[in-house]
Amino acid sequence: MNERIVRCPKCGYEFSPSYSRAVACYNCSLSVLGDCGYLKCPRCGYEFPYKQNLYSIKKNAEKYGIKRL
Repeated sequence: MNERIVRCPKCGYEFSPSYSRAVACYNCSLSVLGDCGYLKCPRCGYEFPYKQNLYSIKKNAEKYGIKRL
């Protein structure tokens, strides 16, 4: 399986979203419902948004001079 690796913006730890959900989100009631849009770092516990909305993706693309998505 080729899953994306993410980096915690607070401590820099790299991990897969499925590892985060299995280890750090095991006792969260929202994890039962599926993807809540956030990830929690297994190392430091920092929770951050994982899914970006289309507006923020387009804004970042414009910022870096990308004309087509």
